Amino acid sequence: MTFKIDPNFERYWPPLPNEKFIILEKSILEEGLRENLIVWKEKNILLDGHQRLRVLKKHGITYADKITPLSFPDEVHAKHWVHVTQAARRGDAPQFLSICHVLEFEPIYREEAKARMLAGKKTLSTNGAEGKGQSRDFMARDSAASKNSVERVLYIKDHDPTRFSALKALAEKGEDYNNDGGPGRGKGNKEISIHLEWSKVKAMVDAKAAGVKLDPTTLEKFTSSNTVRDFAETVSKFKPPAHVQKAAAEAIANPKNEETVNKNYVEDQVVHRLPKRELKKEIEKTGLAALKEKMAEIAGHIVRATSGIRDLQELREKAGEDLYFRAIAATPEIRAAFADFTNAAKSFQNGGSHGKKEKTGY
Repeated sequence: MTFKIDPNFERYWPPLPNEKFIILEKSILEEGLRENLIVWKEKNILLDGHQRLRVLKKHGITYADKITPLSFPDEVHAKHWVHVTQAARRGDAPQFLSICHVLEFEPIYREEAKARMLAGKKTLSTNGAEGKGQSRDFMARDSAASKNSVERVLYIKDHDPTRFSALKALAEKGEDYNNDGGPGRGKGNKEISIHLEWSKVKAMVDAKAAGVKLDPTTLEKFTSSNTVRDFAETVSKFKPPAHVQKAAAEAIANPKNEETVNKNYVEDQVVHRLPKRELKKEIEKTGLAALKEKMAEIAGHIVRATSGIRDLQELREKAGEDLYFRAIAATPEIRAAFADFTNAAKSFQNGGSHGKKEKTGY
């Protein structure tokens, strides 16, 4: 039986790594071909066995009696068979690519869901979780992923088709990451993070809905979905220009100590780079009186809660953890409002005991 090679099936999964191909080659040479080559009967297309065929041709081994034809009504059903068969054999199929594949099989899953409904079966167990027997439950089953992961890949596909196509192309070539940080998971990580990619797309969608100009290139620097979320929320709050976003993102992506990267740190990197006129707008919007009250409240909390502040710098560092203090200290127009707090701190420093704390007036 003769057959032809179709690139759509030959490249369905990324090529085997060289070390795995060597193992396959050794197995065939020592034990023979344990699994026949599978050919789509109606189209004479090789569906399964491309890597085995490479070994057979390389060593001049005949295989005419090692071909099994199978019938399929169309390409979707043929691909579905290839997916289920090869995913089970590989065991380590890239999850993002696996989900991309099963998205093509929705017509089959609708048929299966209808058949289950007619048979009175309403639930489907997928990867340890109960589903409703809907198309996405079958997608989760055949991709060995959670339904949540399937829905997030669908979200990427629906809201950013260009990014979806780029990620799929990388996965198909076995290049699930980019050494420059994206698209993909980031530096040195070979598996695409579905949650991270979804968080980037969602951040852009939410920013657009809120009328905020979020620079998409900044998000590519981050390898944590939490950082993506915190950065997007900070940009929405302060609306910094593009050059501030880029500079802040660079600092956030390359911290001196990665443990310091939390929401306060992210806000700090943005706020300290805001043009003074932007800070002034924020202060005018909030109101000077409100800022003074907030400042006094925090100063009082620090003074009452701290038993051993030794100098003004330490007190300022503690106060610096609050966003209001960072904003106030950055603008000369407001420094007068900071004077009361500074004087109180100096008074506290000079007093040096619990008894002197009440004299600060906070």
